Amino acid sequence: MKSRYIYPAVFEPGEVSGFTVTFPDLPGCITEGATLEEAFSMAKEALELHLYGMEADGDEIPEPSVPDQSQLTQGAMMALVEAWMPVIRSKIANQSVKKNLTIPKWLADAADRADINYSQVLQSALKERLGITELVKGTDEIGTTIALYNPDEAYSLVTATSLHDLLLDEDPLKLRQAIAAKDKRAR
Repeated sequence: MKSRYIYPAVFEPGEVSGFTVTFPDLPGCITEGATLEEAFSMAKEALELHLYGMEADGDEIPEPSVPDQSQLTQGAMMALVEAWMPVIRSKIANQSVKKNLTIPKWLADAADRADINYSQVLQSALKERLGITELVKGTDEIGTTIALYNPDEAYSLVTATSLHDLLLDEDPLKLRQAIAAKDKRAR
């Protein structure tokens, strides 16, 4: 996976107002904006989300074509739009997701009486089960880095993207092995 993509986008004025934005190299990646400024902002977001979806699905991401303005309709214009993927991958990987769970009624009643925050308890239990006792986020010159701390090991750095991929595998042993391998390479 690449960190940075740049694709040509076609901005076509709407029939009444606004702009429609399409990416000739990425069928289905389309958005619009009421103003040109909004259309540029929406184009960037659409490109990032479209590419993220392709990465997540394992689709081959095509190389961008050379912009050819000779094929534009009257009033349309072409511009290059950049997607910086480490930021979007980190943002999506760290967004909250809703999970349903099933517990006995007596336990739910006791937890409710104790004013227990289910989300906080589940997060703590998952971190303990995975051997993650501290999570510190920071940034460096290539994007977001997540530091995982395990009391049995030194601090271990894993990029948000590789952490996300490892957690998708739902294999804590694989996560620990990747962290250990990265630590050995860093030494």
